[in-house]
Amino acid sequence: MTALLTGLTVEPVQVGEIPVLLALPAGAKRAPVVFVVPGYGATKEVCLPLAYRLANIGMACVSFDPLRHGERYDPLLDRAYEPQLGGLFPQETGLDIYLNFLQCIRQSSLDIARLLAHFAGDPRLDVMRAGVTGHSQGGYASFLALADIPELKAAAPMMGLPDFAQRWQDVLDESAWSNPAWAKAIAQVREQSELRAAFISQINPAPRLLTLPARPLRIMNGDFDTDQPKGYILPWLRELRPVYAAQPEMLDWIVYPVGHVITDQMLDDAADWFEWWL
Repeated sequence: MTALLTGLTVEPVQVGEIPVLLALPAGAKRAPVVFVVPGYGATKEVCLPLAYRLANIGMACVSFDPLRHGERYDPLLDRAYEPQLGGLFPQETGLDIYLNFLQCIRQSSLDIARLLAHFAGDPRLDVMRAGVTGHSQGGYASFLALADIPELKAAAPMMGLPDFAQRWQDVLDESAWSNPAWAKAIAQVREQSELRAAFISQINPAPRLLTLPARPLRIMNGDFDTDQPKGYILPWLRELRPVYAAQPEMLDWIVYPVGHVITDQMLDDAADWFEWWL
């Protein structure tokens, strides 16, 4: 069923196994498209506040339930640390959940590529002018999709980090060095842990984005975010800035006086970024 909400048309769409909400301005023709990836544990419906903002500037929004979320729910989302579901580490370290988090992010990038191809045939949308954004898990996925999908023209990751591998190693070391019981448990699964680290390094977007042509990138982080600390961004930005030397206006970093949350100002800033570049 299609609902009309103050000039915003919202359509549920199923693309293979991917449940999608397509939100677009009423009567849209060749509208730019922004893909929105929800945060960990959230669903496609949380993206509607941004969809309203995008519709007001003539843009479409494609949000979807990531792997193991919403209509694709799998118990791994909440219980990845359980040994019977493949968990290796003490629950309190968060390492098994982090791996599941990254698996969902990896699939989100693949899903965006599939959705780009699917919506290429929709005359209401212009997939040649496409961007990506999202909060937390969606921020990570935005960095990865920008690295994976050259067709994406702009990105605005919110409260995410680009260096998946560094974050994994830091959490692993912090867990092992701060708690003797955790250190013992981690040492017992070293081989499996190295396999997980290899997967994370393989998908890690941070080094790849240093070698790709510059595309508009607005990074949004929280000054008091302890979940995805802004400190990971600064050293990477120092390396990234030369990539944008010829067009410095295409690279932007905003640090908000908040923790790990999404705010109206962030949504406004994301919409403004896409209006300018798409």
